[in-house]
Amino acid sequence: MRLIKTIKGYRVGVQTLLLFFIFNPVVTNASGNNIIARVVFLRGDVKAISQFDGKERQLRRDAVVYKKDIIKVGLKGLLQIIFTDKTLLYLKANTRIKLSEYLYNPDKTKNNNALTELLKGSMRSITGLIGKKNPEQIKFKNKVATIGIRGTAIELKVNSVTFDFGKGYMETGGGSLNLVEGESARVSDTHDTPAKYFELRSDSDPAVLSRVLSEAGPAKITNAIGSLCGSLPLEAAVLLTGMESQVKGFNTRILTSTVKGLSDCLDKNEMQILLTAAVMIYPERAADILKAVIQGKNKMNVSEALKAILKGMVKPPRYLVEEILNTAIVYGPLNKKGAEKTLREMQDQGYCI
Repeated sequence: MRLIKTIKGYRVGVQTLLLFFIFNPVVTNASGNNIIARVVFLRGDVKAISQFDGKERQLRRDAVVYKKDIIKVGLKGLLQIIFTDKTLLYLKANTRIKLSEYLYNPDKTKNNNALTELLKGSMRSITGLIGKKNPEQIKFKNKVATIGIRGTAIELKVNSVTFDFGKGYMETGGGSLNLVEGESARVSDTHDTPAKYFELRSDSDPAVLSRVLSEAGPAKITNAIGSLCGSLPLEAAVLLTGMESQVKGFNTRILTSTVKGLSDCLDKNEMQILLTAAVMIYPERAADILKAVIQGKNKMNVSEALKAILKGMVKPPRYLVEEILNTAIVYGPLNKKGAEKTLREMQDQGYCI
């Protein structure tokens, strides 16, 4: 089947142009603070405070996050954001962080860096492209230590760190401790030496699940996910899809089989959020993700799934958009006119352009 030609002549209004700039990592707002991330999921009261003008704003799904923002998650809240380099942060209830430094330019990787400070509570992080290409440029701080990583997934608390994947170190004024996958360390004071301890993960924890699922075949992965529906909330599902890339031997089949299984667990709105997040992390696998959800036991129609997929695409290459539309047509089935109409609708909203 020949590829769909690039859509021409769609409306480009003021809203489209403004939303386009939302997803450009080098664009600044009136205060000069760079847009560095986007909210993919939140629950409860979550606010951000600008370090440039001190103004506080209520965060919503799809809202943008700026460099040097302080983010506050309420007592019953949670927040998941994805950065322009595909780093995923999950902030738990009653957490406060500062995005002290962040620079990502895919064309000038030597200068890319990130520093996140945990001021209160706990968070989990799955590193993106900066961590893969410049791991020494990724740093985290809590109240007592600096944590360096080497392409990893971690959980950070105010006085401890757990390395679910990868390796790194915990450093204080009292010394430095190297850590590898599966190890945890904590320290009470900035002048003490970090010490290892054992952090027990539950069987349903995304880090544990990602390892177990990677050893199963595609059909077994889908069935296993289906059996966990009651114990796998949306935030855990998003973490799981992100963590799978950290497992040795990760491939597209693992991801798509997981998505297919999750389509039987999550409701329509949750599945839309998951698809957008998954595509933001794995844009090159967008067509495969769409095919998986179409073939899964989901409650979404093809147009809804396609919208969620396109929503996660940031400045995509032409061939990738064509591949996604063709997937919707071949496996949907969605006709060419319907696929093009959906694309135009998402472009008019500022996505997939």
